[in-house]
Amino acid sequence: MDHRDHSSERSSEDTATASLSLLEQKEVPLADVSQPQSRVKPWLIHAVLLGISFLIFLIAFTLQPTLFQCTRQLSPYSPIIEEGIVKYESKNFENDFHQPSAYRGPPNEATEEAWEGLWHAPAIRVPGENLALLNKSTDQAWLHAPPLSDREDFAALVDVFHQLHCVNALRLAVHKENYYNHFGEWPHGTGPEFTDKLKTMHLDHCIELLRINLMCVADVTPLLFVEDPNAFQGKTPDFNTMHKCRNFWEIREWVFDNMALP
Repeated sequence: MDHRDHSSERSSEDTATASLSLLEQKEVPLADVSQPQSRVKPWLIHAVLLGISFLIFLIAFTLQPTLFQCTRQLSPYSPIIEEGIVKYESKNFENDFHQPSAYRGPPNEATEEAWEGLWHAPAIRVPGENLALLNKSTDQAWLHAPPLSDREDFAALVDVFHQLHCVNALRLAVHKENYYNHFGEWPHGTGPEFTDKLKTMHLDHCIELLRINLMCVADVTPLLFVEDPNAFQGKTPDFNTMHKCRNFWEIREWVFDNMALP
C-alpha cells in the first residue's frame, strides 16, 4: 500500500514537471513569434505613408493650372486667348533717357513707318454667342463681320492697337511742328481742318484711356535707383526694369491672319 502511494506521488510529480516544461516550451515560441511582427509593422506603415505622399504629389502636379488656364483666369474673353496664341517672355525694358529706339525722336519716314506697324491693325471676329463674356448686351446693334457660316460674328478691334493708336496720337501732338517741317503737312487729326475742341477731345480721350489701362494693370515691378551725388536729389532711376511680357508680334500676326475687316 505504501509502495503504491509513493509510486503514485512520483507519477504525479513527473506529470506536473512535464506539464510545467510544456508550458515553458509554449511560452518561448509566443515571444519569438511576436518579435517579427513588431519588425514588419513599422515597415508597412512607412510604405503606406510613402505611397500616400507620392499620390498627393501626383494629384497636386496634375491639378496645377496650365499657362493657358492662368491666362484665361486673369483676362477677359478673347478669341486670341482661346486660340492659345498668347505666350509670355521675361525681358528688361530698355528705356534710359537717351536709349536709341525706332519709335523715338522727331518724325521722319522711318519713325512713321515704325509707328504705323505698331498701331495699325484690322478687326477680328467675335462670335455673337460670346458677347455676354465681354459684358455686352445682345440688344445693341453691334457691327457685323462678313458672314463665313451660319454663325453670327461681330467685328472688333484688339484693344492693344487702340491703346498704341492713342500713344501715337500724343506723340504726334508733341511733334506736330517737326512733322509739318519734315513732311509739309500736319499729322492726321492735328491739322487746321479739325477744330481745337475736337483735337483736345481726342487727346483727352487718349489720356484717359491710358490712365484707366495703367491703373487696371497696376504694374508692381520694383524700379530701383542708383546713388549718384551729381544727379538730381543724389540718385538716378533705373528705368530698365524686368517684366513678364506677352508676345506682341505673334499676336499682331494672328490678327492679320484672321482679319474680319481691314
